[in-house]
Amino acid sequence: MSSETLIALNAPNLPDTLGNKAKNLRCLHKNKFRIPYTYVVPWTVYLQYQAGDLSLIERMQQVLRKTLDPQKSYAVRSSATVEDSTSHSFAGQFKSVLNVRGADAVFAAVWSVWATTEAQGVSQYTQRKAHPAEPARMAVIIQEMVTPVYSGVVFSRNPMTGTSEIVVEAVAGMGTALVQEGVTPERWVRQHQAWVARPDDSQVPIQVMEQVAAGARRISKLLRKDVDLEWVYDGSQVVWVQMREITALNHVNVYTNRLSKDMMPGIIKPLIWSINVPLVNSVWIGLMEEMVGPTGLKPEDLARPFYYRSYFNMGAIGKIFNRAGFPSEGLEMMMGVIPPQKGRPMMMSMKSLVLLPRVLVFLADKWNFKRKLTASLPPLQAALTALPIPPQADLSEQALAAQVEEIYALVQKITYLNVVVPLLVTMYGRLLAQDLLRLGVDPPHFHLTEDLAEIDDYNPAVHMNALHQMTLALSEEQRAQLRQISYAEFQALPGLQPLQQAAAQFFTRFGHLSDNSNDFSAAPWREHPEKILRLILDYSRGEDGADSRVRLADLRVKGIAQQRVRLFYNRARALIPYREQISSLYTYGYGLFRPYLLALAARLVRRSLLDSEDDIFYLHWEEIRSAVNGAGEESLRELVRSRRSEIERVRGIELPEVIYGDEPPPVLPSSAERMSGTPTSRGYYTGTVKIVHSLGDFQKLEAGDVLVVPYSDVGWTPLFVKAGAVIAASGGMLSHSSVVAREYGIPAVVSVANAMQLKDGQRVCVDGYRGWVTIIESA
Repeated sequence: MSSETLIALNAPNLPDTLGNKAKNLRCLHKNKFRIPYTYVVPWTVYLQYQAGDLSLIERMQQVLRKTLDPQKSYAVRSSATVEDSTSHSFAGQFKSVLNVRGADAVFAAVWSVWATTEAQGVSQYTQRKAHPAEPARMAVIIQEMVTPVYSGVVFSRNPMTGTSEIVVEAVAGMGTALVQEGVTPERWVRQHQAWVARPDDSQVPIQVMEQVAAGARRISKLLRKDVDLEWVYDGSQVVWVQMREITALNHVNVYTNRLSKDMMPGIIKPLIWSINVPLVNSVWIGLMEEMVGPTGLKPEDLARPFYYRSYFNMGAIGKIFNRAGFPSEGLEMMMGVIPPQKGRPMMMSMKSLVLLPRVLVFLADKWNFKRKLTASLPPLQAALTALPIPPQADLSEQALAAQVEEIYALVQKITYLNVVVPLLVTMYGRLLAQDLLRLGVDPPHFHLTEDLAEIDDYNPAVHMNALHQMTLALSEEQRAQLRQISYAEFQALPGLQPLQQAAAQFFTRFGHLSDNSNDFSAAPWREHPEKILRLILDYSRGEDGADSRVRLADLRVKGIAQQRVRLFYNRARALIPYREQISSLYTYGYGLFRPYLLALAARLVRRSLLDSEDDIFYLHWEEIRSAVNGAGEESLRELVRSRRSEIERVRGIELPEVIYGDEPPPVLPSSAERMSGTPTSRGYYTGTVKIVHSLGDFQKLEAGDVLVVPYSDVGWTPLFVKAGAVIAASGGMLSHSSVVAREYGIPAVVSVANAMQLKDGQRVCVDGYRGWVTIIESA
C-alpha cells in the first residue's frame, strides 16, 4: 500500500492530512472504542485531482486493487478539512456512497466525493454561513461496511436545549433511512440513569439502547466534550461509524421559573426588578464564589424577565454547580424544588477535587454559622428599625435617594442571611429525612418543630388568632360597628383599650407584611389596617385536632444511627427560629423601599415628571437616579405610559415553566390549534406555510416562508436558503431537513403527524424548542 495514496487508520504514525472525520474515528480507535476497519485517502491526493494529474487514476486503481478485499463492501465518505469542525459541520453537504464493492467502484465513489466540493449546494452553504472562502481540502474515508441489525445516532447532550440528557434515535437495518428516506426513527431519551422517554412498542431491544447510551456517555466523558455519534449494532455489539462534536450547541441558556414563581411570582414591575435582581443575585453569586472562586457572573446573568415574569438562568447556575462537582440541578435540589434524582448524588466528583480545600472552608464556615448570626443580627435589626416610617418630610430628592441606597446596603446583608439559613435548614432537614425514611417514617409526618414556641413570635396567624379571641368578648353591636368604621375611629372608641393596644402592637409588629413580600409596590397591611381588622374579626384557625406527627422520642433507633438522627435534628431545630427571625427582618427591611421611594415619587410628581406616585414603580432605579441628578427627566412620563400599556397587554398570557435561549417565546392565543412533533433545530419563527411535495413545487417558495415537506433529500438543499423554518412529516435529528436547518440556523420540527394537511397561505408559529406548530391564521 502506498503511504501517499491510501493509509490504514490503525497505522502507528499518521500524517495531518486525513480530514476531520478520519481524525475523529482515529480518536475513537486510540481510546479502544470499536470502529469498522478504515482506510483514508489523504487530501494531498485530492489536490492532485484538482491539479488535473491524470496519472493519479492508474495509481489509485492499483493501490485499491492491491489493498481492498473484493468480497467485502465498503462505505466511502467525505473527510474534508472544513467538515465536522467546532465552528461548522457541513453536515449533508458532501457525498457518501454505501455498499460499494470492487476496487473500480470504490475509485469511482472516491472521485464522486471529490466532485461534491464544487457542487452548488456547498457554495450556497458557505455563502449562507459566511464561511471563509478558502477551498475545502477533501480526504476520503473507505470503511468496511458493518451489516446492521439496528443503527442510528446518539447525542451525549440534547443539541436543541443543552439539557444534560442522552438522546438516541434508532431504526431497524441501515441508518441511511435516518437521513433521506422519510423514515421516522424511534426516539429514546435518558436522564440520570433512567429512560424518561422511549417508544411504547419498540423494535429495538432496551439492552442495545443501554449499550449505545453507556458508550456515548463514556466517549463524551473521556473526550471532555459533547458529541453526536452514528452507530451500528451488528447483533453482538455496538460499532461506532462516525463522531462529531455538537457544533450547534453554543451553550444555550436554560431559564426556569420553578424557583422564581415562588420567590417572585406574577408580574414584576421594572423598579422591583431593578432593585431585587442585583440585591438577591449578587448574594447568590457571592455564595457560589465562596465555594468555587471567581465566576465572572454578574447579577443580571442569573435571571431575566420574560414578559415581566421572572426566570432564573439555570444554565449559568448549573455550570457553577458542575464546576464544584455537583449536579447542574443542585440548587433546585437543595431548595427542595425538585427531588434528588437517581444517579445524581449531591457530592463532589473526582474532577472537582481541586476545589476541595475551598469547599471545606465553605462548609466549615456554614457548620458554625450560628455564631455569625448571634453577632450580626442585633446591629442589623437596630439599623433597620432606626429608619423612620414615613421618612422625614423635609428631605430633598438627593437625600431620599441616598437613604434608598442605604436601605439597599442594609437589606443586602440581611439577604445573605436569608439565603444561607433557609438553605442550611433545608439541607439538615434533607439529611434527617434520609435517616427517617430508613426508619420507615414519612418525613412530612415528623414533628421537627416540637416545643419550638419561639417561632410563634414571628407567625402573624398566631397573633391574629389572639386578637380574634379578644374580639369574641365584644357585643354583636360592637363587632358590627368595627366592620363599618376606619382604623383611626376604632382607636378612638371608649372602653376598648386592651384590644386597641393589642391591635396597635400587632400593626407595629406585622404592619409591613403584604400580599407579596418581594413586591414593594404592593400596599402593606399598615396602609389598610381596616381590611386586616375585619379579617381578624372573622378569623378562624380551624379545629386543633390531635397532633399525630411522629416525635423524636417515638423513633426506635440506637447507636450511630441515633447519633446521626439527633445531630441533624438538633442542627435543623437550632436554626429554625433564626430562619423565622431573619425572614421577618428581611421582609421588614425590604418593605422600607416603599415609603422612601413613594416619598421620592411625590417630589417628582410636584415637578410634573410623573403623573402619580405609583408611576415610580414602572421606572428602573437607574432612570430615577438620573432624574434626581437632572438627566433624562423629559422621558419619564412616556416610559411609564409605555410600560403600563405593555404590562396590561401581556398580563394574561401563559408562559412555559422552562424557556430555552434568550429569545422570548411568541405570545399565542390559547385557543389556537396546535400540532406537535420532534424539535430538531432551535428557535421560534412565525410565517406563511408553503407545501412542497416535489421538485415541481420548488418555485412557489418565497423568502421567509415556512417550508412544509414530507421529507427532504440533499437535492432539496436550495430551498433552505429561502425558508424561515421547516416542518417535516417524518424524520429525526439526523434527517436532511434537520441537519441543514441546524446549520442554517432556522427552526425545524419533524415527525409532525398530518403536517402535509396544512394549507398554503396559513400562518403558523414554529417552536423549535418544544416541537410545536401552532396555527395562527387559516389560509
